Amino acid sequence: MSDSNKILMKKEELDKLIKAKTENMVDKSEVEAVKAEVAEKFKADLDAYKAEAAELQKKEIEKAVANRKAIEADGINLFGEDATDRQIMQAKLEKSAKEDGDLTDAEKHLQKAHDRLAILNSVYRKAGKDGQVKETKTYKEFMNVAKQTGYFKAFDETAGDGLEWMPEILSNRLIEYVEASPDFEIPNMFERIPMASSTFKIPREESGVTAYKGSIGGSLTSIEGTATTGNAEFDAEKIIAYSKVYYEAEEDMIISAMPLIERRLVKALTKGVSDAIINGDDSATHMDASVTSGSDRRKLWKGLRKICQTNSYTYSVAGTWTQEKFRKFQNEMAIEFGLDFTQNKFILGKDSYNQIRNLAEVRTAEKAGLNVATVLNGVLKEIDGSMVMPTSLVLDAVNSSGVVSGTAANNTKGQALYVHTPAFGLGVRRSLLLETDKNILTQHYDIVASMRMDFQSLIDETAQQAVVQAVNITTW
Repeated sequence: MSDSNKILMKKEELDKLIKAKTENMVDKSEVEAVKAEVAEKFKADLDAYKAEAAELQKKEIEKAVANRKAIEADGINLFGEDATDRQIMQAKLEKSAKEDGDLTDAEKHLQKAHDRLAILNSVYRKAGKDGQVKETKTYKEFMNVAKQTGYFKAFDETAGDGLEWMPEILSNRLIEYVEASPDFEIPNMFERIPMASSTFKIPREESGVTAYKGSIGGSLTSIEGTATTGNAEFDAEKIIAYSKVYYEAEEDMIISAMPLIERRLVKALTKGVSDAIINGDDSATHMDASVTSGSDRRKLWKGLRKICQTNSYTYSVAGTWTQEKFRKFQNEMAIEFGLDFTQNKFILGKDSYNQIRNLAEVRTAEKAGLNVATVLNGVLKEIDGSMVMPTSLVLDAVNSSGVVSGTAANNTKGQALYVHTPAFGLGVRRSLLLETDKNILTQHYDIVASMRMDFQSLIDETAQQAVVQAVNITTW
């Protein structure tokens, strides 16, 4: 166990002890008295914690200083790697708040300046003004922030990595912006699988594991139901989104439009991934007659509805929703998943969401409780122990079988999904990549952001039902 973990455990133990003693106290003076009592009783532990924390901080500072001096002297990292300023900068920009803790204000400011310069540089390069980007306010802001934070040595003073380097990819700030977007709530429901290669396989369980009675010193002589395993194969597919800047745009306009450009890119990417997870079908002919283009995002991979359609994992509501029908809908899930309510999620379109929100069983506090009652809260966040995810991507205009018919008059029914989220995974091969191209036809620069990922079942979907589609719902 690392020193930092030991220190953290000591502090957590004392904090828990104080909380246990004071959680029912109202008088602040009594709380402070308990804290003082604990501090006195465990003075040795507290002193050790402070000493270890100070020593750890000292070591980190010494390590950082030594590393910087070594790099300034000959470009060599003392800890075993060649490290140029460009590599150090990129490592900082790609730092993940989820893995390494919250970013500092300086790092956030640096990432913001970096992303703006990356987009501006891309536009300028396509416009044939590559060298002129260093004369812009955006470049100077980035240079000043980089100097202040100490990530670059001699950024603009001498030839070398700092002088020539120009950001071309987006920092992790925008990646986290994507993952924090409300439109990414559905992808965030599923396990994230980092893909080490464009085609990536991981084992999946294809049947249940059976336990048997054994004897001391004996061996198992009869195996009636051993588990078989196969592979869940992820093939990275590219999803792209783009925004435009016209030829005559000046730096000030581009920078002013940057938040709008970011929001457009993020909105398009996040909604596209969610749409593919729900409505994806990579068959030659899509299950929905309305999807005909090979570049449609709903052709990325096989989504939840397609799995239901292929395996007949459907439940016919045959009318409007009632509490009984809603429970029967849940009952279609395989027994090994159906009772794991906290891991199951409802994905509902507007009509089903509003019908269920209006059921007597969830409408009033008398029946549903204060936290659930829709008459008090307006929204329905969970029902029967499972989270509710309303989305416009679940269409209320499908036929009675749950697909979009080529005959428009048949598309009058609603649908809904109930899914066991651990049974599926979202493979990620590459986060955001920024590219820019010149479109002479429209007189714009296309600013393109792309991601590579795949959505796959982590179980044998033909043998274990982990998702069900409600169909033939009469809409209001």
